[in-house]
Amino acid sequence: MTTYYEQREDETFARQKEIFDRLGQQVLCVFDVGANVGQSIQAYRALFPDCSIRAFEPNPATFEPLRAAHGAADGVTLEPIGLADRDGRLPFYATRVPEVASLLKPADRLVRLSTEHKYDYELIEVSCCTLDGYCQRNGIDQIDIAKLDVQGNELAVLQGASNMLRNGAISLLYLEIIIAESYDRQSGMAPILNLMTEHGYALWEIMPFLYTTPGRVWTANAIFISRQMTVMLEDDGAGINTRREE
Repeated sequence: MTTYYEQREDETFARQKEIFDRLGQQVLCVFDVGANVGQSIQAYRALFPDCSIRAFEPNPATFEPLRAAHGAADGVTLEPIGLADRDGRLPFYATRVPEVASLLKPADRLVRLSTEHKYDYELIEVSCCTLDGYCQRNGIDQIDIAKLDVQGNELAVLQGASNMLRNGAISLLYLEIIIAESYDRQSGMAPILNLMTEHGYALWEIMPFLYTTPGRVWTANAIFISRQMTVMLEDDGAGINTRREE
C-alpha cells in the first residue's frame, strides 16, 4: 500500500500562483502536457481565470472524456498528441489504469507487484511532436507555465523543448518526477536537474507526495523557474528567507 499526500499536490499549484503574484505578472499561456481528463485544466482556470490552455493527451481512452469535459471551454485547446524528443508515430503503453499510461514501458517488476493490475497494458501507436516544433508551427514564443506529467518521459519532452528553454521562453515548469523505478528508461532526477541548470533554470520547489510501502519517496513535484524570474524574485534578498518556521 502506497502513501499519497494529496494536499501536497494542491500546495504545488498554490506555489505557482504565489510566484506570479509576487512578481505581479499575469499568466496568459499554459501548456498542460499529459492532461489526462483535465484535472490540471480545472486547477489552472481557477487560479488564473484569464489564461489560455493548450492541453496535450495522446491516450485515446483518456482524450474522449477530456474532450467531453473541456472541448467546448473558451480558451482551452485540446491536442490529441504527445510531446516527445522527436516527431512521428511512437509506441504508447496504454495501461489498464489510464493515469499511469506512458510512452515508456512499465517496469516488469512493477507489473508483477501491482495487485490491482494497473500497469497491465496494450501497446498502441500515438502521434507525437516536439514542443519546439509545435510552438514554431503555432506562432508561440512565450509560455508562462508548462506542466509536464508524462509518467517518466519528462526528460524527452524537455529535450524537445531545447530552443524554448535556451531562450528562457518558458517562465515556469511544473514537473512530476518519478524517483522509484517504474518505467524502462524513465527520466531520472539528476539528468533533469542538469538539463534545466544548463539552460539557466533554478529548482524553486520540490515536494514529494507519493511514497512506496517501505517508505521510499516514489514521486515528487518540482517547480523550475527561468533565470529572469529567479533574478527578479531574489533581487535584494526578496526571495531568501532564512527564518526558521516553528
